[in-house]
Amino acid sequence: MALFNPKFNPKLSYKFSNTLLNTILLLATIALSSCAPTVSTSTIQTQPADQQVQVKGKVITIAPMINQVAYEVQDSGGSIWVMSQKQPPRLDSEISIAGKVKFESIQVEGQEIAERYILED
Repeated sequence: MALFNPKFNPKLSYKFSNTLLNTILLLATIALSSCAPTVSTSTIQTQPADQQVQVKGKVITIAPMINQVAYEVQDSGGSIWVMSQKQPPRLDSEISIAGKVKFESIQVEGQEIAERYILED
């Protein structure tokens, strides 16, 4: 019984390891680059509708509704409302959420009242 395996090629094994590692790194880079940018709540007011964003902040208000929930997230730039069909986060918890910027406008006594919010993914 030989201790040496003549079919084992360390150079080939090294190439396979590098190729596998490079593939994993490439896939991780693609996955991370497809994430929404983290933005301040103050900049959301200038974001176009349906823009994908991510916000980090503290939950300061929760408003349960039928089949959904609204909660307000505050960061150093201000606050923004988030609409979601998921379980709401805990009050005073620090969260990071991703979603699309939405825009609602209503007329009240001839004046437009417009509000941007985030529709959570």
